[in-house]
Amino acid sequence: PDRPAWTERCKQLQEWVEAHKGTLPQQLSEDKEERLLANWLRCQRTAMKKGQLDQYQVQQLDQFPYTHATWTERCEQIQEWVEAHNDTLPHYLSEDKEERQLANWLAKQRVAMNMGDLDEEQHEQLQRIPSFSVQQQS
Repeated sequence: PDRPAWTERCKQLQEWVEAHKGTLPQQLSEDKEERLLANWLRCQRTAMKKGQLDQYQVQQLDQFPYTHATWTERCEQIQEWVEAHNDTLPHYLSEDKEERQLANWLAKQRVAMNMGDLDEEQHEQLQRIPSFSVQQQS
């Protein structure tokens, strides 16, 4: 990738994340700029997994939460968080950055599950999260 353009887009992403209390942009947002940044980040993650980014680019992406986490790893992080917090799900309005990120990820998975976009194993993993199935209707 073109390094100056790549660096500028990464800077835009960093500014967006800082302005939104540490949350990552969402691909399903109604905001065009947010969607563009979310799609750019998704493409960078894919390129990183394929070994197509240089060390500088990987280091820049590492500043963003969960750049390397797989779906299963994220689900396990949620399970650990819930168990450590008396079976309470993370909340997206929390002051805690990690809690907000986990809550946002979980909300996206709930939407994906309700739309039938998760495979059977992912659906079962979500169901194993304490309190998830109870609050799934809300």
